[in-house]
Amino acid sequence: MAAVGQYERDGLMKKRKNEQISILLLVLQIGIMMIAAVAIGTVTGYLLGKWLNAGWLILVGIALGIAAGYRNVYLTVKKYTADPEPSEQAPPTEAELRRQRAEEEFRKWKEQKEKEADEKR
Repeated sequence: MAAVGQYERDGLMKKRKNEQISILLLVLQIGIMMIAAVAIGTVTGYLLGKWLNAGWLILVGIALGIAAGYRNVYLTVKKYTADPEPSEQAPPTEAELRRQRAEEEFRKWKEQKEKEADEKR
């Protein structure tokens, strides 16, 4: 009996550890996205500024990189906090299937009774 409790605890701890690792990887991904976006914007602004002899373009590149980084973070967080797609949801339980069948049978019965009542009139 104690072994069953130990297995449940081990499973819960593994699940919790996996969740912590997922969160850590998400934070790491967000950090890398921000750094990469700002770096790409800075390099692009620098190269355009050097090519066009306009040193202020590096500031535009930095600003656009920061904006792109925040946009990427927003979209990533939105994706992780969104409800799952219907195809990703768990299949219905047996109780839900029984309830759906019962509702369908009731709807058919009700339609039949209404049809019979209309025929009597």
